[in-house]
Amino acid sequence: MALFALIAFFGPLTKGENEVPSRTLNVTDEAYHLLASLKGEGESFTDVIRRLAGERSLYDIVGVLDEAQAERLAARIEAGRERSRKRRTKQLRV
Repeated sequence: MALFALIAFFGPLTKGENEVPSRTLNVTDEAYHLLASLKGEGESFTDVIRRLAGERSLYDIVGVLDEAQAERLAARIEAGRERSRKRRTKQLRV
């Protein structure tokens, strides 16, 4: 059984000057409240639908690392980037 049902109205795309293309979806009140209950703080309905559809969202990893772990990871990433830069520079000189 599906978690929720969306009945989509596939009308023309709407796009303002500073807006991304969007579609209007008609959903039941029950589906709307279910989606709303799944929204995280700062998360849009698009984010919720993408997450439920299996696409990754940055909200999925918020809070996974504490500050010390995040700093160690950032340092390792930067060290790896530096090694890559040195290898590329060395290869260009050969």
